[in-house]
Amino acid sequence: MSRSLRGLVDILDLLDDAGVGFRSATEPVDTSTAVGRMLVQMLGVFAQFERETIIDRVVNGMERKAARGEWPGGYRPYGYELDRTTGKLTPVGVEEHVRPDDLRAVRQRTPSARPRHRRSPQPTRLRTKAGKPWNAEAVLTALRNRVYLEVYFRGT
Repeated sequence: MSRSLRGLVDILDLLDDAGVGFRSATEPVDTSTAVGRMLVQMLGVFAQFERETIIDRVVNGMERKAARGEWPGGYRPYGYELDRTTGKLTPVGVEEHVRPDDLRAVRQRTPSARPRHRRSPQPTRLRTKAGKPWNAEAVLTALRNRVYLEVYFRGT
């Protein structure tokens, strides 16, 4: 019913306030009795312990990967792909798609590049990983992303 003891106790209190007991069809659990309520709370303690153990293991694994310079997981930054053999990010050639005029327009925060692309016989199809067209905000967000300097996770 819940992965935290506090959440489980809240649910049991709500059921008690409504005058409802919980009885499992597959386990010997009946919250209308003192023994059943104790059993449910003990199961809740073990569920919370299991959840916190899993979180600790995942975080420790991500920290170990980051310490080795490997990608700890999550959303990969634009222009990088994961090399599955080394576990590290490798750059993907995108610079040939970016034109100097595009960068100048983004730097000046003007939409001047858009009309040129519409008239161009070969429009720029460069998009963010989310599939949206690049704009000044997307570029600034990418430039502020610390992962372009180093792989890190929680200060490691």
